[in-house]
Amino acid sequence: MKKTPIKFFKYTFIIFLSVVILGWAPVEFGDEKDFFHGFAIEKPTIKIGLGVNLSNIDIRSSSGMKIYEVDSNYRLVADDVAEVLIKGNREKLTEKFLIQVAQTRDREKAEKIAEELRAEMDSRVYVRENTEGEISGIYQVELGDFPTREDALSFIKKLNQIGIKDTWIFREEVTEEESKPLWILVNDELKSLSEQTVLYFIPSHPQSYLCFKGRDYRGIFVLKTTHRGIVLINILNLEDYLKAVVPSELSPYTYAELEAHKAQAVAARTYAIRNRGRHRLSITRGCVPNIL
Repeated sequence: MKKTPIKFFKYTFIIFLSVVILGWAPVEFGDEKDFFHGFAIEKPTIKIGLGVNLSNIDIRSSSGMKIYEVDSNYRLVADDVAEVLIKGNREKLTEKFLIQVAQTRDREKAEKIAEELRAEMDSRVYVRENTEGEISGIYQVELGDFPTREDALSFIKKLNQIGIKDTWIFREEVTEEESKPLWILVNDELKSLSEQTVLYFIPSHPQSYLCFKGRDYRGIFVLKTTHRGIVLINILNLEDYLKAVVPSELSPYTYAELEAHKAQAVAARTYAIRNRGRHRLSITRGCVPNIL
Protein backbone atom coordinates (compact mmCIF):
# COMPACT_ATOMS: atom_id res chain seq x y z
CA MET A 1 0.00 0.00 0.00
CA LYS A 2 1.44 3.34 -1.10
CA LYS A 3 1.88 5.85 1.71
CA THR A 4 0.42 9.30 1.25
CA PRO A 5 3.19 11.88 1.33
CA ILE A 6 3.24 14.24 4.31
CA LYS A 7 3.53 17.19 1.90
CA PHE A 8 0.12 16.28 0.42
CA PHE A 9 -1.54 16.71 3.83
CA LYS A 10 0.42 19.88 4.44
CA TYR A 11 -0.67 21.55 1.20
CA THR A 12 -4.22 20.26 1.53
CA PHE A 13 -4.47 21.78 5.00
CA ILE A 14 -3.06 25.11 3.75
CA ILE A 15 -5.60 25.25 0.89
CA PHE A 16 -8.45 24.36 3.25
CA LEU A 17 -7.36 26.99 5.75
CA SER A 18 -7.11 29.62 3.00
CA VAL A 19 -10.62 28.85 1.77
CA VAL A 20 -11.99 29.13 5.30
CA ILE A 21 -10.21 32.43 5.97
CA LEU A 22 -10.94 34.06 2.60
CA GLY A 23 -14.47 32.68 2.36
CA TRP A 24 -15.46 33.74 5.87
CA ALA A 25 -17.69 36.83 5.77
CA PRO A 26 -16.98 38.81 8.91
CA VAL A 27 -19.81 40.82 10.45
CA GLU A 28 -19.25 44.47 9.63
CA PHE A 29 -19.20 46.92 12.54
CA GLY A 30 -22.73 47.88 13.50
CA ASP A 31 -24.44 45.28 11.30
CA GLU A 32 -25.81 43.47 14.33
CA LYS A 33 -27.68 46.60 15.48
CA ASP A 34 -29.84 49.41 14.16
CA PHE A 35 -28.82 52.86 15.35
CA PHE A 36 -31.17 55.77 15.89
CA HIS A 37 -29.00 58.82 16.58
CA GLY A 38 -26.75 56.81 18.88
CA PHE A 39 -29.50 54.69 20.43
CA ALA A 40 -28.78 51.07 19.51
CA ILE A 41 -31.45 48.40 19.05
CA GLU A 42 -30.34 44.80 18.54
CA LYS A 43 -31.40 43.20 15.26
CA PRO A 44 -33.84 41.94 14.17
CA THR A 45 -35.95 45.02 14.77
CA ILE A 46 -39.70 45.19 14.38
CA LYS A 47 -42.15 48.07 13.89
CA ILE A 48 -45.43 48.06 15.81
CA GLY A 49 -48.28 50.42 14.97
CA LEU A 50 -49.69 51.90 18.19
CA GLY A 51 -52.41 53.99 16.56
CA VAL A 52 -53.62 55.74 13.43
CA ASN A 53 -55.34 59.10 12.97
CA LEU A 54 -54.37 60.17 16.49
CA SER A 55 -55.21 63.62 17.80
CA ASN A 56 -53.99 64.23 21.36
CA ILE A 57 -50.90 62.12 22.07
CA ASP A 58 -49.34 62.00 25.53
CA ILE A 59 -45.90 60.33 25.66
CA ARG A 60 -43.90 59.85 28.85
CA SER A 61 -40.57 58.32 29.76
CA SER A 62 -39.44 56.45 32.87
CA SER A 63 -36.18 58.43 33.07
CA GLY A 64 -36.23 61.11 30.40
CA MET A 65 -36.20 61.15 26.60
CA LYS A 66 -34.77 63.11 23.69
CA ILE A 67 -37.02 64.31 20.87
CA TYR A 68 -35.68 64.81 17.35
CA GLU A 69 -37.28 66.31 14.27
CA VAL A 70 -36.05 64.21 11.37
CA ASP A 71 -35.86 65.01 7.66
CA SER A 72 -32.52 64.94 5.86
CA ASN A 73 -30.92 65.81 9.22
CA TYR A 74 -31.65 65.42 12.92
CA ARG A 75 -32.76 68.52 14.86
CA LEU A 76 -32.97 68.28 18.63
CA VAL A 77 -36.41 69.54 19.72
CA ALA A 78 -36.07 68.67 23.41
CA ASP A 79 -33.43 67.08 25.59
CA ASP A 80 -34.13 64.89 28.61
CA VAL A 81 -37.83 65.62 29.12
CA ALA A 82 -40.20 63.39 31.10
CA GLU A 83 -43.43 64.11 29.21
CA VAL A 84 -44.60 65.62 25.94
CA LEU A 85 -48.05 66.33 24.50
CA ILE A 86 -48.64 66.35 20.74
CA LYS A 87 -51.81 67.90 19.39
CA GLY A 88 -52.33 66.35 15.98
CA ASN A 89 -55.70 67.65 14.87
CA ARG A 90 -55.80 68.74 11.26
CA GLU A 91 -57.93 71.70 12.32
CA LYS A 92 -55.88 74.81 12.93
CA LEU A 93 -55.15 75.75 16.52
CA THR A 94 -56.90 79.10 17.05
CA GLU A 95 -56.31 79.62 20.78
CA LYS A 96 -53.91 78.86 23.59
CA PHE A 97 -54.04 79.30 27.37
CA LEU A 98 -51.65 80.76 29.93
CA ILE A 99 -51.57 80.84 33.73
CA GLN A 100 -50.96 84.12 35.53
CA VAL A 101 -49.32 83.52 38.91
CA ALA A 102 -48.52 87.09 40.01
CA GLN A 103 -48.72 90.76 39.02
CA THR A 104 -46.92 93.83 40.33
CA ARG A 105 -45.83 97.34 39.31
CA ASP A 106 -42.25 96.50 40.37
CA ARG A 107 -40.42 94.91 37.42
CA GLU A 108 -37.54 93.64 39.56
CA LYS A 109 -39.99 91.92 41.89
CA ALA A 110 -41.76 90.31 38.92
CA GLU A 111 -38.44 89.06 37.50
CA LYS A 112 -37.47 87.63 40.89
CA ILE A 113 -40.79 85.76 41.17
CA ALA A 114 -40.32 84.38 37.65
CA GLU A 115 -36.73 83.26 38.40
CA GLU A 116 -37.81 81.46 41.57
CA LEU A 117 -40.67 79.77 39.75
CA ARG A 118 -38.41 78.57 36.94
CA ALA A 119 -36.08 76.97 39.49
CA GLU A 120 -38.99 75.35 41.31
CA MET A 121 -41.03 74.10 38.33
CA ASP A 122 -38.49 73.85 35.49
CA SER A 123 -41.16 75.42 33.30
CA ARG A 124 -41.51 78.20 30.79
CA VAL A 125 -42.14 81.35 32.84
CA TYR A 126 -41.91 84.90 31.58
CA VAL A 127 -42.74 88.47 32.54
CA ARG A 128 -45.00 90.62 30.38
CA GLU A 129 -45.70 94.34 30.79
CA ASN A 130 -49.23 95.62 30.19
CA THR A 131 -49.43 98.87 28.21
CA GLU A 132 -53.19 99.34 27.87
CA GLY A 133 -55.62 101.41 29.90
CA GLU A 134 -55.84 101.14 33.67
CA ILE A 135 -53.51 98.16 33.85
CA SER A 136 -50.70 99.99 32.05
CA GLY A 137 -47.38 99.61 33.86
CA ILE A 138 -48.32 96.36 35.58
CA TYR A 139 -45.95 93.42 35.13
CA GLN A 140 -47.57 89.99 34.93
CA VAL A 141 -45.74 86.72 35.69
CA GLU A 142 -47.12 84.12 33.32
CA LEU A 143 -46.63 80.43 32.73
CA GLY A 144 -47.49 78.54 29.54
CA ASP A 145 -48.42 77.83 26.78
CA PHE A 146 -51.21 75.25 27.02
CA PRO A 147 -53.26 74.05 24.02
CA THR A 148 -56.47 73.61 26.07
CA ARG A 149 -58.00 75.04 29.25
CA GLU A 150 -58.02 71.51 30.71
CA ASP A 151 -54.24 71.31 30.31
CA ALA A 152 -53.85 74.59 32.17
CA LEU A 153 -56.18 73.44 34.96
CA SER A 154 -54.18 70.25 35.32
CA PHE A 155 -50.95 72.24 35.71
CA ILE A 156 -52.49 74.48 38.39
CA LYS A 157 -52.57 71.39 40.63
CA LYS A 158 -48.75 71.31 40.45
CA LEU A 159 -48.61 75.00 41.38
CA ASN A 160 -50.90 74.38 44.34
CA GLN A 161 -48.50 71.72 45.60
CA ILE A 162 -45.71 74.28 45.94
CA GLY A 163 -47.94 76.80 47.69
CA ILE A 164 -49.15 78.96 44.78
CA LYS A 165 -52.90 79.31 45.21
CA ASP A 166 -53.77 82.63 43.54
CA THR A 167 -53.74 81.84 39.82
CA TRP A 168 -55.66 83.03 36.79
CA ILE A 169 -56.16 81.30 33.44
CA PHE A 170 -56.52 83.50 30.40
CA ARG A 171 -56.96 82.80 26.72
CA GLU A 172 -55.01 84.15 23.76
CA GLU A 173 -55.79 83.82 20.09
CA VAL A 174 -53.25 82.10 17.88
CA THR A 175 -52.46 84.15 14.78
CA GLU A 176 -52.90 82.73 11.28
CA GLU A 177 -49.14 82.72 10.75
CA GLU A 178 -48.68 80.51 13.82
CA SER A 179 -51.43 78.05 12.94
CA LYS A 180 -50.12 74.62 12.01
CA PRO A 181 -51.79 71.19 11.85
CA LEU A 182 -49.30 69.73 14.33
CA TRP A 183 -48.27 71.14 17.71
CA ILE A 184 -45.97 69.83 20.40
CA LEU A 185 -46.00 70.91 24.04
CA VAL A 186 -42.57 70.53 25.69
CA ASN A 187 -41.73 72.01 29.09
CA ASP A 188 -44.93 74.10 28.86
CA GLU A 189 -43.80 75.71 25.62
CA LEU A 190 -46.07 75.22 22.62
CA LYS A 191 -44.20 74.75 19.32
CA SER A 192 -45.70 74.45 15.85
CA LEU A 193 -44.47 71.79 13.42
CA SER A 194 -45.03 71.26 9.72
CA GLU A 195 -47.34 68.55 8.44
CA GLN A 196 -44.34 66.71 6.99
CA THR A 197 -42.63 66.51 10.36
CA VAL A 198 -41.30 63.15 11.56
CA LEU A 199 -40.51 62.99 15.27
CA TYR A 200 -38.25 60.45 16.99
CA PHE A 201 -38.71 59.85 20.73
CA ILE A 202 -35.54 58.25 22.08
CA PRO A 203 -35.05 57.24 25.75
CA SER A 204 -32.22 59.07 27.48
CA HIS A 205 -30.96 55.73 28.85
CA PRO A 206 -30.92 52.32 27.11
CA GLN A 207 -32.89 50.68 29.94
CA SER A 208 -35.62 53.33 29.98
CA TYR A 209 -39.19 52.80 28.85
CA LEU A 210 -41.51 55.02 26.84
CA CYS A 211 -45.14 55.18 27.93
CA PHE A 212 -48.23 55.66 25.77
CA LYS A 213 -51.80 55.35 27.07
CA GLY A 214 -50.54 54.03 30.40
CA ARG A 215 -48.52 51.18 28.88
CA ASP A 216 -44.71 50.89 28.85
CA TYR A 217 -42.79 50.11 25.66
CA ARG A 218 -39.17 49.21 25.01
CA GLY A 219 -37.28 50.76 22.09
CA ILE A 220 -38.17 54.10 20.51
CA PHE A 221 -41.26 55.87 19.13
CA VAL A 222 -41.62 57.44 15.69
CA LEU A 223 -44.47 59.84 14.94
CA LYS A 224 -45.35 60.85 11.40
CA THR A 225 -48.23 62.21 9.34
CA THR A 226 -49.79 60.09 6.61
CA HIS A 227 -52.90 60.19 4.41
CA ARG A 228 -54.64 58.46 7.32
CA GLY A 229 -53.62 61.05 9.89
CA ILE A 230 -51.05 61.03 12.67
CA VAL A 231 -49.40 57.62 13.18
CA LEU A 232 -47.34 56.48 16.18
CA ILE A 233 -44.91 53.58 15.67
CA ASN A 234 -42.85 51.61 18.19
CA ILE A 235 -39.49 50.30 16.91
CA LEU A 236 -37.84 47.66 19.08
CA ASN A 237 -35.93 44.40 19.10
CA LEU A 238 -37.98 41.32 18.18
CA GLU A 239 -37.11 39.46 21.38
CA ASP A 240 -38.10 42.49 23.47
CA TYR A 241 -41.40 42.55 21.60
CA LEU A 242 -41.98 38.90 22.54
CA LYS A 243 -41.35 39.69 26.22
CA ALA A 244 -44.47 41.85 26.11
CA VAL A 245 -46.70 40.01 23.66
CA VAL A 246 -46.33 36.45 24.97
CA PRO A 247 -47.51 37.19 28.54
CA SER A 248 -50.40 39.24 27.14
CA GLU A 249 -51.54 36.28 25.03
CA LEU A 250 -50.86 33.59 27.63
CA SER A 251 -50.77 34.89 31.18
CA PRO A 252 -48.12 33.23 33.38
CA TYR A 253 -50.34 33.82 36.41
CA THR A 254 -53.35 31.90 35.14
CA TYR A 255 -51.43 29.33 33.07
CA ALA A 256 -47.96 28.65 34.47
CA GLU A 257 -46.87 25.83 32.14
CA LEU A 258 -43.35 26.63 30.92
CA GLU A 259 -43.53 24.47 27.79
CA ALA A 260 -46.74 26.16 26.74
CA HIS A 261 -45.07 29.55 27.01
CA LYS A 262 -42.11 28.30 24.96
CA ALA A 263 -44.50 27.13 22.25
CA GLN A 264 -46.37 30.45 22.37
CA ALA A 265 -43.07 32.34 22.00
CA VAL A 266 -42.14 30.30 18.91
CA ALA A 267 -45.58 30.88 17.39
CA ALA A 268 -45.49 34.62 18.12
CA ARG A 269 -41.95 34.97 16.74
CA THR A 270 -42.89 33.10 13.56
CA TYR A 271 -46.00 35.22 13.06
CA ALA A 272 -44.07 38.45 13.64
CA ILE A 273 -41.32 37.57 11.13
CA ARG A 274 -43.77 36.39 8.46
CA ASN A 275 -46.00 39.45 8.77
CA ARG A 276 -43.44 42.24 8.93
CA GLY A 277 -44.54 44.88 6.44
CA ARG A 278 -47.86 43.21 5.72
CA HIS A 279 -50.20 45.37 7.80
CA ARG A 280 -48.77 48.82 7.23
CA LEU A 281 -50.60 51.56 9.10
CA SER A 282 -53.26 49.20 10.43
CA ILE A 283 -55.09 50.51 13.47
CA THR A 284 -54.40 48.86 16.80
CA ARG A 285 -56.91 46.26 17.92
CA GLY A 286 -57.11 44.96 21.45
CA CYS A 287 -54.05 45.00 23.69
CA VAL A 288 -51.58 43.71 21.10
CA PRO A 289 -50.53 46.31 18.45
CA ASN A 290 -50.24 45.44 14.75
CA ILE A 291 -46.96 44.67 13.03
CA LEU A 292 -45.91 47.11 10.31
